[in-house]
Amino acid sequence: LPINIGLAYLTVAVRFVHLYGDALVGLYLDVLSCTHSGELDLPDSQNSALKQFGSKWRLASGEPVTTALNIDRFNGMHGKKVKRDFDRFRMNPTLDEAMRILIGSCVVCMAILKPSREDELTYLKRDCLRQDDNGYWLNFQLGKSNIKGIEAWQDEDRPVPVITARAIQSLQRLGAGLSDICGGATKQADNLFYLPRMDGKGALRVSGNFLSRYLDDFCDFVGLPPDNEGRRWYVRIHEMRKWFLLLLF
Repeated sequence: LPINIGLAYLTVAVRFVHLYGDALVGLYLDVLSCTHSGELDLPDSQNSALKQFGSKWRLASGEPVTTALNIDRFNGMHGKKVKRDFDRFRMNPTLDEAMRILIGSCVVCMAILKPSREDELTYLKRDCLRQDDNGYWLNFQLGKSNIKGIEAWQDEDRPVPVITARAIQSLQRLGAGLSDICGGATKQADNLFYLPRMDGKGALRVSGNFLSRYLDDFCDFVGLPPDNEGRRWYVRIHEMRKWFLLLLF
């Protein structure tokens, strides 16, 4: 991962988590709470709820998050496979798309500033973070540490920066709220990455490359210029881990 690309992605991720994280999660959960039922939700009901709660969730500046990000609908794709309009995606994202960008930003803030293997992040539990007088601490399952084939959790927590803690807290709040709204009774309901489906009905099942789709959305939103062959760098967790260890550690 080139230095300039890593720094560009980290800058946008920190900014997105810091400015929009709390308001986006609050708005998203309000919309789902208002529209969730046993039947399929109509897009109009979700869009109406978005208008209802849009002015409630504001940034530190006082500006509504819907105005700051130009969000005017919940999900314009309705689950269909539609070729992405990248200009519209960056300038006028749906609430679902903005949430996916936020999740990708959280992953970047975690993967770069607390370098981890992919499985170590993917399967974190919601109670992985604690705070004391010395700051924030993370506990996770070591990817290559086991006793007789049994993976072990860290005996001691590891320190994380404040922005990484804020990213984790946003995911904790999103997962806990989604679990309450959708009745999360599955064994994955206590995962940190308990993330919503595109239609806002329930949560996705965790898999090996589960977080890559959110990193792709994040990279598309940042929109770094492609190289001479027209390729954009879509960052991955193992690259961010290696980038931090080689460059900063």
